[in-house]
Amino acid sequence: MPEITEEELRALRNTHQVVTAMLKHPKAGVLLEQAHKEVDPSVKTPRMDAQRHQDELLKPALDQVASLKAQIDADKAAREKDLSDRQLAQISANHEAAFNRLRGRGWMDDGIKGVRELMEKHGILDVEIAASHWEKLHPPAAPNTSRGQGAWNLFAGQDAAGDAEDIKKLLETKGESELLVDQMAHKALTEIRAA
Repeated sequence: MPEITEEELRALRNTHQVVTAMLKHPKAGVLLEQAHKEVDPSVKTPRMDAQRHQDELLKPALDQVASLKAQIDADKAAREKDLSDRQLAQISANHEAAFNRLRGRGWMDDGIKGVRELMEKHGILDVEIAASHWEKLHPPAAPNTSRGQGAWNLFAGQDAAGDAEDIKKLLETKGESELLVDQMAHKALTEIRAA
C-alpha cells in the first residue's frame, strides 16, 4: 500500500466529512448522486431513483392541483368581471335616469351633451353635480327687456296729448287706418333715430 503524507490524509478526511454530510442531507444527497452519475453513468443512484419514482407518483396529483388552481382563478376572474359589468350597467342606468330627470326639468340635448363631456373630462360620476357645475359655467342668458320707449310697452312714456289721441284713434279703428299707422310709425322712427 502506498504511503500518503499527513497533509493528504487531512484533505481526504475533510473530503470524506463533507461527502458524508452531503449524503445525510436529502437534497444534497440526490445532487451528489446526480453529479456522480454524470461522471460514471453505470453507478447506482438509489436516492435519485427514489426521488424520480416519488415525482412520477406525485405528478398526476400535482397536475390536478394545478388544473384546479387554474379553474379557480378563471372562475374568480369571471365573477369579478361579471360584478364589474353589473356595476357599470347600474352606473349607466343611474346616469340615464338622471339625464331623463334633467330633460324633465327643461334641459335641451346640447346642454346634456355638455354635461356628459364635462363628466368625461373631469371624471365626475354624479350627473347632478356635473349639471350644477355646467350651469355655473354656462348661466342662462338674461331675458331681453325693453329699454325706454319701444314696442314692448305702447303706453310707457306717453306724455304728449297728441300721442294719447293717436293711440286712442288706433284702438278705435282696430289698426285699420293705414294713414294713422304710417304717421305713428314715422314719428316713432324719428324719435328712435334722434335718441
